[in-house]
Amino acid sequence: MKPIIAVELAGYMRTFNDCFRSWTNLLDYDNFDFHFFVDTYTESGILPLNPPRTQGYDIDKTDIFDFSFLKESVDVKYLGTEETDSAVNLPGWDVSRIGCMYRKILRCNKQRREYAKNNNIDYAYALRVRGDLFFTQKIDLPNTLDTNKIIVPAR
Repeated sequence: MKPIIAVELAGYMRTFNDCFRSWTNLLDYDNFDFHFFVDTYTESGILPLNPPRTQGYDIDKTDIFDFSFLKESVDVKYLGTEETDSAVNLPGWDVSRIGCMYRKILRCNKQRREYAKNNNIDYAYALRVRGDLFFTQKIDLPNTLDTNKIIVPAR
């Protein structure tokens, strides 16, 4: 049996569907199995380019994210969603916006721990990954995970 890695995605999915094709550089199915835990918003969270935003994030509440690609592509063990609330749309880095982001990360992590406990799973690793990351090169997970390195793809 291969070791299992829990992949935690928290926050807006934004460009996940476009970026996910690059995740073949991250998801090493030859050496690991992957369980996904997602805590996100119903809206995609894509920000308008024109006109430039002037008041907070200006999230378009009609731009609902389609989760079908996510569900078809990976083994999703938890998918929690909620509508964007007013605290996320505040201008700047208001404390309540930071709290909203951190709450998503904590909820995602809590679901992973509960799932592991209820299903007697000992995850080899838990990866906290943004859904809008694009991996341009192969990541050697077996040799990278035990080095205490933070992997940040170049833009």
